[in-house]
Amino acid sequence: MKNIKETYNKKMRKMFTENMKSIFTEDMLKKYDENTLNVLKEVWIDILNVKYEEANKKIVNINKQEIYEIIWNMADITESFTFYGFSQYMYKKTENVIWLNLSASLLSFTFCCVEGAYAVGIFHAREAVKIEKNLENLLTLLSFYGLPEHLMDDKEAENIAKEILELDKNNESAICVLNEILNSKKE
Repeated sequence: MKNIKETYNKKMRKMFTENMKSIFTEDMLKKYDENTLNVLKEVWIDILNVKYEEANKKIVNINKQEIYEIIWNMADITESFTFYGFSQYMYKKTENVIWLNLSASLLSFTFCCVEGAYAVGIFHAREAVKIEKNLENLLTLLSFYGLPEHLMDDKEAENIAKEILELDKNNESAICVLNEILNSKKE
């Protein structure tokens, strides 16, 4: 069994190295030294092996917005649900809304083909807005409008879009949703 796990981890380290340009932005690659990249490779392995506490200890000094993007990209490459589990673990541990947003985003994009993913994703997005009503959280929530599952009605979407426009009067997503709702009322 140990040999199988070592083989798997070796394969995952190789996959990480092969996909570094997809995992990190160019700025991150310039900023991170080889040691940091090796630590993040081990974070990748820890998450895939559901060693969330070990992964958490290794990311403590990394900017939360960067780690959000890194974890998102790692999940997208592997399509492993363990990254969603990690985002939930981190939210429970830190109560930082960024982890709820990551959970919502992972469910609505990376794992959207899983039955119920959108429903759980919108739940996380609504919770994030309840905790911290800001532009990012509102936009995440609004991204659930128009899905085939019809998890958000026009009234809720209209209210969210208007709140977004109060914060960013030229926000294209909010304007697009409001126009879509207006056009549907004309029909």
